[in-house]
Amino acid sequence: MNNIIGDGAPATGDTAKISIYDGVRPARPEDALSSNNLLAEISAHTSNGGTEHWTPVFDANGKMAQLIISGQFLTMATGTASWFRLYSEEGVAIFDGDVSDFTGTGELKLSTTNIVTGIFMKVTSATITIPYEH
Repeated sequence: MNNIIGDGAPATGDTAKISIYDGVRPARPEDALSSNNLLAEISAHTSNGGTEHWTPVFDANGKMAQLIISGQFLTMATGTASWFRLYSEEGVAIFDGDVSDFTGTGELKLSTTNIVTGIFMKVTSATITIPYEH
């Protein structure tokens, strides 16, 4: 089973994360990237000075149904954020979604989609509905 969020910082140093990319989103999470640039990462266990908060929402069977994210994170590259990929603690791609600014319809809403290297960005809103096959 792929753990999206464990019960504390994983012993191996691995952690669930959201990677934010520019360019065209692949059709499925298991599809390879296609010349996409990694602009930022939001970690389930803060390690880069950000203040990310991950709140899991579980269904009646105890499976995570949604993931609510808030806070700020440090950017890694300059570009226009268009999509994100959610990875499990094991590094398995779980879900791809759209990124928008706070007025848009993306699952992950940022203060702006214009990313600049080395600044803190704010997650305005993020509610990700997790597919059941995880």
